[in-house]
Amino acid sequence: MHAFPRRTSSPLEERLLGTVAGAAPDERLELLWRREDGTSQLVLRVSRWGTGVGWYPQRTLPLDPQQLQPLLALLQKASGLLRPGKGKLLPLRHSG
Repeated sequence: MHAFPRRTSSPLEERLLGTVAGAAPDERLELLWRREDGTSQLVLRVSRWGTGVGWYPQRTLPLDPQQLQPLLALLQKASGLLRPGKGKLLPLRHSG
């Protein structure tokens, strides 16, 4: 019989800050605040809906605090490309 090590850290706290609808009705993107061992972070999580289960996580991406401002800037820049009539995406060509 194997003994699991006792967890001595503080319990995980998690708060859902908001959701964005996914590509399908049974999918959503969630932004969470999480604290564990006195350290806070933001987390992006993709969740799916399952009948009888509810929303359950599929993928989780913790964000480092130093990533937030650069990520916001990239999202602002990228949003301009998705507006009708704004910008044009060119195919990437591999050089080599």
